Amino acid sequence: VIDVISLQQQFIGELGTEDVVSIGQVLRDVLKMSKTAIDEHDIKLKKDIHGDALLLVDPSLLKQILLTVLKHSMLSINKVRRVPSILEISCVDVDAPANEGKRNVILKIADNGYGIVFSQDADDNDHESDLHAQRELTYCQQMIEKYGGTFKIDFSKGTGSKVLITMPAHAEVKPTT
Repeated sequence: VIDVISLQQQFIGELGTEDVVSIGQVLRDVLKMSKTAIDEHDIKLKKDIHGDALLLVDPSLLKQILLTVLKHSMLSINKVRRVPSILEISCVDVDAPANEGKRNVILKIADNGYGIVFSQDADDNDHESDLHAQRELTYCQQMIEKYGGTFKIDFSKGTGSKVLITMPAHAEVKPTT
């Protein structure tokens, strides 16, 4: 257990500490951590990272969430092994609807695999691993919602999935003069 915690703190960071962090930097860190797994599974990674807004989050928790989503995207890809296997990651900052002057970060992770099944009535043959996946993804959804964001998975069995995460950007407090 001590070794696992040490590895987590070394590569992800200490959980439970909120900070203002750049979504772009968090995403780049997660992709660095995932590079070996992506390469080993011959997955073509398409990146379109234009978002660099600041978020007030627990950066370690956000990394854990993104790693979990990437894991499920890779499992989706491995179910059908399309050639080429593609994982697309994009991140943009946009004006928040109906919130003048506020920004949102929109993160999309898409795959061309079987699809990430995210529903309470999933009909996968491997019920135990499906239940585990549902718990992991529900946890991710709850943590994103904790920070005022949304977590949605669109999927079509056999054609892939798209995970959309929207989070409010942190409003910088400007010093008074």
